[in-house]
Amino acid sequence: MTQIPLSYSDSIFGNRQALVVQQNASFEDTGHLVNRVLQQRGYEVNTVSPDACTKQNVLASIDSLVTGSKRDSRTLFYYSGHGFYDDGATTILDFHPKGIEPRELFEQLGRVRGRKAVFVDACLSGEFTDFLLHSNNAGALIKNYVVLAATPRNGLGVTAKWTTPPNTPHFSPLNGNISNLAYWLFAQHRDYGAVYLDKWPIDELVFDVAQKAHSGLPWKIRLEIQRTSDVHFDL
Repeated sequence: MTQIPLSYSDSIFGNRQALVVQQNASFEDTGHLVNRVLQQRGYEVNTVSPDACTKQNVLASIDSLVTGSKRDSRTLFYYSGHGFYDDGATTILDFHPKGIEPRELFEQLGRVRGRKAVFVDACLSGEFTDFLLHSNNAGALIKNYVVLAATPRNGLGVTAKWTTPPNTPHFSPLNGNISNLAYWLFAQHRDYGAVYLDKWPIDELVFDVAQKAHSGLPWKIRLEIQRTSDVHFDL
């Protein structure tokens, strides 16, 4: 039987695919940064831009992840945008019922084969992803996953102009407004060869932000990323 040769990407990185959803144009810098990190890590990245960011398009794009997945795949889904609370439901993309509710997202992602990393980079993302922990059939919705939410329950996401790290070239991908979760991903990618999304420290990191508060002192932002996982996922 003729053996199909692996692509360079497959032979070095394994089958890796990603979908980056950018709901709002003001999150453009976060989207570009996440794209850059993932491409350097060997992911085949598809994006949903703000002008195409509808519930139908996002769910259809996840269908493409299902089609492209294999048993040994690593799939990363990154949503960057607004989170909403309306009529007793937490949603992303838009208010209920036009937005995507947790069950809809995790049911779709649960069909993707292999290991999955899900980033919900939005206000109220802790509330959104908390659904996984409290649903009676959470294990049936999504398996082999790690989920990272940008905030605790009822928390607000943070987007700011981050300072360029010292002793680095003048060019930096951090020239615009970058969310705290995207900055965390970039910092680990920059500093470490392997990044273990399921157990990498996230709760003790504090960053200075270039933007000044009314006091004239730099803001210090403590990351409050929430994580739930049932599998090991190395970026």
